[in-house]
Amino acid sequence: MLQISTGDKLPADARLIESNDLAADESALTGESVPSAKATDAVFTDPKTPVADRTNMLYSGCFVTAGNGRAVVTAVGDDTEFGKIARELRAANTGMTPLQEKLAKLGKVIAVVGSIVAAPVFVLQVARFVASGTASFDTISEAFTTSITLIVAAVPEGLPTIVAACLAVNIIKMSKQNALVKKMVACETIGCINVICSDKTGTLTQNRMTVIEACNAPGRALEKPEQIRNRMLLENFCVNGTADVTFPSATEAEAGAMPEFIGNPHRMRTTGRRAQGRTRLPDSPRARDGTPHVSVLVGNQEHDHCGA
Repeated sequence: MLQISTGDKLPADARLIESNDLAADESALTGESVPSAKATDAVFTDPKTPVADRTNMLYSGCFVTAGNGRAVVTAVGDDTEFGKIARELRAANTGMTPLQEKLAKLGKVIAVVGSIVAAPVFVLQVARFVASGTASFDTISEAFTTSITLIVAAVPEGLPTIVAACLAVNIIKMSKQNALVKKMVACETIGCINVICSDKTGTLTQNRMTVIEACNAPGRALEKPEQIRNRMLLENFCVNGTADVTFPSATEAEAGAMPEFIGNPHRMRTTGRRAQGRTRLPDSPRARDGTPHVSVLVGNQEHDHCGA
């Protein structure tokens, strides 16, 4: 059984049995940047129902962005949705890159050509030994060794080293263009890409919202988020929303560190700092001191306020 609230990271897949305006950030799993609203009454009997449509399920690795509730664990480890993806990736046959295919083909061609050249050389040497009357086991063995040496000499020993060095240089060049290549052999394939097309869910972004300018008083000029350092103003953003703030230590502040905000992505637009994932529910000072809650109204876009 899981007792979950805003800011919790889910340790396992679970079936929701009690919900109070609960929503979860499933962007890492589904690619949807908007938190998914959860409910207990939606039950799907079809096992092929898409993950994004299973509104009564919570998934390991996702964060609770709003509300609270209880859930029964249904899967852990490799049996979770993330675990299934990892298992499929481990079992997937990635195949060979175009460069690997060309190198393999080159190796076969060199071996065939070397064999074609070595065979006549061996035959001519044996014929010469027979004609001169010096044919023996030792002389024929020497001729065979010479032919094998010819085949081996035809293979360029420095080819793997040269290829590895070229790929390493290309990886360095691509890293300067913010292209991260984890496998060296994939460098040649990625280097041929001119355009990357993605859908609208923003899976290639950081899934964070950023405030560009803020006005904290009538008649005052707009300020950059980094310029807002008033402690009371920053705490007010959190008390009147579902976000929270963590102030840096004196040493960190001297080094230029800014207050860190945590909360729902939509609420973070009013804090002036990018944040993600973890948050508490600071509805009021009494909501933080452990006072028992009779009822909690979680803020959302329908009613732009919250309370306890």
